[in-house]
This record gives sequence, structure tokens and C-alpha cells, in this order.
Amino acid sequence: MAEEKAPFRLKITGAGAAEAWAALTERLAGMPGGAVVELVTDSAGAAPDLRYEMDDFDTPGFAADKMVDLLAEMGAVDPEGGALSAGDEEAIRRRLTDLGYLE
Repeated sequence: MAEEKAPFRLKITGAGAAEAWAALTERLAGMPGGAVVELVTDSAGAAPDLRYEMDDFDTPGFAADKMVDLLAEMGAVDPEGGALSAGDEEAIRRRLTDLGYLE
């Protein structure tokens, strides 16, 4: 049985924080390995592992990309993932077959 990781706690502040959280959750959902990041919305409970202040000119998508980079630096997520999609695996298998490496 795999050990479940505790969620990485993130607090986002500033204008557009809710939209940035939505963009971040979309990016995290697409990552293999199931990154677990929890949004901290108040001061109750444990302190956040990362605080992110929205810049005045950050778009939600840009802020989400910056947060993914910060989370990756902290070891909370692996944007590369290392896993291939089923379509990618099939394309590689076909290519290797065409080249004669597989039958």
C-alpha cells in the first residue's frame, strides 16, 4: 500500500487569487503522479508551505506557471512527471516498429 503524501499548503493573495488557484489546479490535474496541493484560505491551522502574492500584472495562467515552478523547486510537484500518455506510448511503439526495432 502506497504511503499517502500530506498536502502541500499554498496561500495565494492579491487580486486574481481565485482565478490563479483555478488555473493552478488545472495544471496540477494534468501532471502525472497526482500532486496534492491544498489552498490555505485563512490563518487557522498549520502555516502554508508557500505564500504567493499576485503581482498587479499577473494573469491567472502566468501566476499558475510561476507557482508550478516554485512548487517544483520545493519538491512538491514534478512537472516532467516521467510518465507517457497512452497515445505517446503508441506513437513510440509504432515508430520503433517502423524502424525495425520491434516486431
